[in-house]
Amino acid sequence: PYTSAELNALFSSPLFTGCRSDEAPHEPGNHRITEHRYWLPLVALFSGARLGEIAQLLVADLKELDGQWVIDITTDGSEEKSLKARGSRRVVPLHSELVKLGFLNYRQQMETRGHNRLFPEVVPDTRGFLSGNPSRWYGRYLKRIGHKQDGAVNFNAMRHGLFDALRRAGYQNDE
Repeated sequence: PYTSAELNALFSSPLFTGCRSDEAPHEPGNHRITEHRYWLPLVALFSGARLGEIAQLLVADLKELDGQWVIDITTDGSEEKSLKARGSRRVVPLHSELVKLGFLNYRQQMETRGHNRLFPEVVPDTRGFLSGNPSRWYGRYLKRIGHKQDGAVNFNAMRHGLFDALRRAGYQNDE
C-alpha cells in the first residue's frame, strides 16, 4: 500500500489542486480537472474498489439506500460490466469526503447530460477492458510528477491501503 507521504504527494499534486490545462495535468496552474482522471483515484482511496469496478460504474450505481448514498458494485445495468469474482458484488457506503469534494454533484451533472455511465470518456482498451487506458494514464501521471519509483506504486495499491487501515481499526478480518 501507499505510505502516508506517497498519498500526500499524490493528492497534493496539480491534478487535485489545480493544473495548467487538460493536456498538462502534471503542471501547476488554475485549471481544474473534473472528469475520470480526478475521480478514479479518489473513489479508489475512499472505497477500496478496483479500477475496473470504478471505471464501469453507471450513474444508477451511485444511489441512495435508506438515507445513505452508496456505490453499488454490480454487473446489473450493462452487458459491458464485469466483476473479478462472484464475491466482488457489494454495496459500499459513499465516504463523506467524496460528498464534500462534489462527487454527488458530478453524478448529477452526468445524469443531467444524459449519460448512462458515470465516466463516459473512459473507453475500452484494445482488449476490451475499461481499466486499461486509465491504468496506463495513471502510471504516466505518477512518473510525470516524480512519484513513480517502481511497480509497487500503482493504482491497485490504494485498494490495499484501505483494507489495511480497516484491519488496523478492527473493522475487517483476514477471512
